Amino acid sequence: MDKGNLNIAVFVDLKKAFDAVDHTILLNKFQYYGFFGDELKWIQSYLSNRSQKCFMNGVLSNPGIIKFGVPQGSILGPLLVLIFINDLPGCFAHTIPNMYADDTSIGNENFNYGKRKFQPYGKQN
Repeated sequence: MDKGNLNIAVFVDLKKAFDAVDHTILLNKFQYYGFFGDELKWIQSYLSNRSQKCFMNGVLSNPGIIKFGVPQGSILGPLLVLIFINDLPGCFAHTIPNMYADDTSIGNENFNYGKRKFQPYGKQN
């Protein structure tokens, strides 16, 4: 910014990050990291055959199968979310995201809009 370049930042907060984890993608990532056989089956077992019910206005719904998300309040939940999002930095060619849990900021301090430099407010040419 002191050099007259524009700074761009995008702040991302994965809303309900624990609920957004796709089991198939997560299991594929575990395979990529070398989990096979019984270890992979154990993780798959941990994620599969889960259901939930909703109680509203005095009525309990039928069980619904959970296809996305990891158990909240569990020891493994936060780790599974981090494994799910940890390859995000590799998706960017010109920026480096800063990640903390499910909060991410993506910035580029060398952004130059055309060849024009940013002039601070009140500064005359």
